[in-house]
Amino acid sequence: MKIRIKATRTFLFCVLATLISCDYTNELDDLERIENTKNRYDRFIDVREYDSAFVEVNKLITYYTKQDVDSLKLLYMANKAELHRKFNDLDTAVILLDNMVDLTKRIGDTDEASYYFNRKAAILFEVSLYDEALKAVKESQRIDSILEIKGWRVSSNFNLEGAIYREQKNYLKAKKALRKAIEYSIQQKDAQEYFQSLFNLINTFHRSNNNDSIIIYGKQLLSNELTSSNKEFTHVTYEQIGQAYHRMGELEKAYAYADSAHDAAYGHWVDEVKKQINIYRSRDALEKEQLQNDILAEENKRQSLWTYFLIILAIGTGFISVLIYRKQSAYKKLSESKEKINAKLKESLDFNNKLIGIVAHDIRNPMANIVSIIELYKTGDIDKELLDDVLAELEEGSKKANRLLENLLRWVKSQDSEFTPKYSIVDLSALTNSVISEVQPQLRKKNINVQSFICNCNIWADKDFLSIIIRNLLTNSIKFSMPGKKIVIDSEKNGGICKIKIIDEGTGMSAEQLSKINSGKTISKTGTHSEKGSGLGVKLTKDLIETMGGTLTFESEKGKGTTAIISLLNQKPTE
Repeated sequence: MKIRIKATRTFLFCVLATLISCDYTNELDDLERIENTKNRYDRFIDVREYDSAFVEVNKLITYYTKQDVDSLKLLYMANKAELHRKFNDLDTAVILLDNMVDLTKRIGDTDEASYYFNRKAAILFEVSLYDEALKAVKESQRIDSILEIKGWRVSSNFNLEGAIYREQKNYLKAKKALRKAIEYSIQQKDAQEYFQSLFNLINTFHRSNNNDSIIIYGKQLLSNELTSSNKEFTHVTYEQIGQAYHRMGELEKAYAYADSAHDAAYGHWVDEVKKQINIYRSRDALEKEQLQNDILAEENKRQSLWTYFLIILAIGTGFISVLIYRKQSAYKKLSESKEKINAKLKESLDFNNKLIGIVAHDIRNPMANIVSIIELYKTGDIDKELLDDVLAELEEGSKKANRLLENLLRWVKSQDSEFTPKYSIVDLSALTNSVISEVQPQLRKKNINVQSFICNCNIWADKDFLSIIIRNLLTNSIKFSMPGKKIVIDSEKNGGICKIKIIDEGTGMSAEQLSKINSGKTISKTGTHSEKGSGLGVKLTKDLIETMGGTLTFESEKGKGTTAIISLLNQKPTE
């Protein structure tokens, strides 16, 4: 009897020791896990991987809600609203901010509350609620004053205040606030806040037509070392200085700055493409590192099994067998996942290399033509009377380069799982006529007539996507048509489906080329006037149509033209 009691006590002691050890381990695991989550969130923000950051910030909000830590819950909820702003989902961001009002009252005047009001002001400013945005920025300033905050938020608040006053056309208060932002950012040696505040001040001078100040402060901004990393601001500044000189009648300087504005804009677009490439590389690196961490954690768990082995043995060897089997299965799945990610990394790198090649090849030629035209004007080889014609050529070349860049960026973004259509009922006839008007210069150049027989057919689609689709296919038909030919755009309804057909009398395709393009492969052909192409336009078009749940097929015969057939829903699907 005594032996049984002793054995029972020993068994209960083992079970209790196991439970206590597991609780302590779980607590340490939670702390380590939440620190890793914070680190991942910060790194995703740094590389602009906002969809992944969104997952991590939700984990942090859930954790601090359970822990009842209101200040950190408010901080990460404000960060979540900021992520919605980056996704351009401003309505959701505003709703989220409104849901945090009671939380800010509970925590009082804290650093987290000031940050919340600062981000609230920025989001309300973007939705044009200027009075409410001004109240929010004033509240952030009040809290910072009480807490004697000395940091980026002080100049950020002055910057926001100045931007709000500018939109309210109170230019005196705007200039005063923005000068304070500049002064404080200089004191704090905050180069980025200084740059943005200076840009906002130049914008204010532009709104109030203060030409001399635009030129003085604009040149100051352009001489800043941050111009190379802020080309989206610098090309606007070049443009505003050029407009100021134009208003002052100094046309030579105006054209020179307009030229620089165009170069900066082109540089900005190229940088955006490179940023997208770097995002893919960073994403792959982070996923690979995360996989390695998971494998390491899994290996650590396997090591810890031996520590608990003797205790768990008292509970039953069968449980041990099941647990080991499950751990081995999990480890096998992680290994398989690692192989898949490595394959994905290689595919992504191949894609990036192809994208860089397209940028180098297809954008260099139109940009060189634009630069040549500008040089002819500068050297006086073009008469003043021909200036309008030259500017028309310059405009056409710029539009061509922009269309190439637009296709590239759309293609890059279409690879992102967050790239979703914004559906609405689209008037197909009006949209088609608008696209035909856009390509009139190309039609006139080849003396090609476009006949549109679009029926009274509404499309349930993303209007911007559909415009790009029809423009790309129509441009291809023009490219492969001989002068004097015609192109027909037709449509027909079939149940809930609307089919759009673009029919040309061009060079057509061989059976092999037709098979490739219908299977989703890119092909590159030279047009009837030696127009170059990369096949990117058709690839982008097919991706956009499939994103909206439609299909794109081609019918063609060598020497007898090509018909592109788009199939989409003609009305909103029933829920």
